[in-house]
Amino acid sequence: MKRFPKDPPARMIKWVESFVIVPRGFGARSPMKLAPFQRDLIRDIFGNDEIRSALVSLPRGNGKTSLAAALALYALLDDSVPDPEVIAVASDYSTAEILLRTCRRMVELNPELAERCVIYKDRIEAPLTSGVLRALPSIESALHGRSPSLLILDELHLVTPEVWEACNTATGKRDRSKIVAISTPATRREGVMWDLVQLGRDNTDSTFKFIEYTAPTGCRIDDEDAWMIANPGIKSGILSIDGLRSTLNTTRPARFRQLRLGQWADSDESWIQFEPWMKLTDSERIITGGERVVLGFDGSVSNDATVLAMCTVPESPEDSPFISIRAIWKRDKQNPEWQVPRDEVDSVIRQTMDEFNVEALCADPFFWQSELQRWDNEFGRVVSWATSSPQRMAKASDRFFANYQSGNLTHDGDGTLALHATNATLRDTPYGVVPVKKSKNSQQKIDALIASIIAHDYAMHLANQPKKQQPMTGVIFV
Repeated sequence: MKRFPKDPPARMIKWVESFVIVPRGFGARSPMKLAPFQRDLIRDIFGNDEIRSALVSLPRGNGKTSLAAALALYALLDDSVPDPEVIAVASDYSTAEILLRTCRRMVELNPELAERCVIYKDRIEAPLTSGVLRALPSIESALHGRSPSLLILDELHLVTPEVWEACNTATGKRDRSKIVAISTPATRREGVMWDLVQLGRDNTDSTFKFIEYTAPTGCRIDDEDAWMIANPGIKSGILSIDGLRSTLNTTRPARFRQLRLGQWADSDESWIQFEPWMKLTDSERIITGGERVVLGFDGSVSNDATVLAMCTVPESPEDSPFISIRAIWKRDKQNPEWQVPRDEVDSVIRQTMDEFNVEALCADPFFWQSELQRWDNEFGRVVSWATSSPQRMAKASDRFFANYQSGNLTHDGDGTLALHATNATLRDTPYGVVPVKKSKNSQQKIDALIASIIAHDYAMHLANQPKKQQPMTGVIFV
């Protein structure tokens, strides 16, 4: 890199724009042209050797993954650092793989980089600098024994204090090593990221740099001037303002402020609000035997409620899914020995299968494996639907909330469902938010909501499948 400037930020900027090819999205297959705000980030963080850690709070969609990957590759091939070790830390293995895959693709797209790097399944090595780049999950044990020259931390709001401490102790082994965390705000004012935000706003630690992109306090959620302030990627062409417009009416306001405006919007309030939910009631709606339906089953043993919900399958874009609670088994608080009456549950399932045109019974297998296997052997329409999967649950919850928010969903007005829906709060996962109880031992149940989300998700999946063509009959003239 002898032909590059000696000033570290200028050197990094020129290297990125000379060697990195954008793999996808804005500017795909073209040399990366850093946006003004990205250049400023590099100057602010890498222009001062005293800075050992930095936090960039940035709304979603502003090119943080591509920038992080480009910086990681530069650090891997930086011949001014002996034996560079670059670590990209993400919330879990699959998210870490996204960043490593982006780095790998950037190498593959430039023959000169491909010549200098050796790509392995779990790392990229640079023989000329004796450097190595790894992507690791945010697990404390995975960071032990590391000595990174640069550690890039994705989505700090999902990181535990123990992992943050492990990152700090790892980078402290080298001179001029840095931690750079890039993250959207969290759903609550607590945890590692909130502590660092307060430290950065106080500006009392010269070794820590805090850079925050956020909309003005008190702005309207639909104020597009505020969107421009919070999202520097809009002006740079990285982020389309149409994308924000399209999600405004289908995203919960607190969530939109968090992800799109970079604001710390407390989300202690219910995920579903009671009055808007009850406005979706269609008490006169009756599901007929010929309508296609999906059953959602959330079963327990003794503590939580066991719920069987039904959701109709929309047959056209004009149809809305209709949710009805078929049966609920609640814990008898006066009987400490009470358990869900499995024989009664089995009887209701069989009766429902006979009475309605059931396309699928979607159920969480936990505690009910033997019954699900028996029902599947008998009816052949059982779908295992693990509510413990954050990836699946986050996607289904987003779909459910979008229909609730847009009014493209109706229900039978069941009181327990309304109560369970408004009991739910949100928990962050690497795949999005999922509805949960307010605490692990909370007596404010959400089981009817979960059963409804399961049924709704698979019903919408079926609604989006191509319709089977009816065979032509009679005389055909050609």
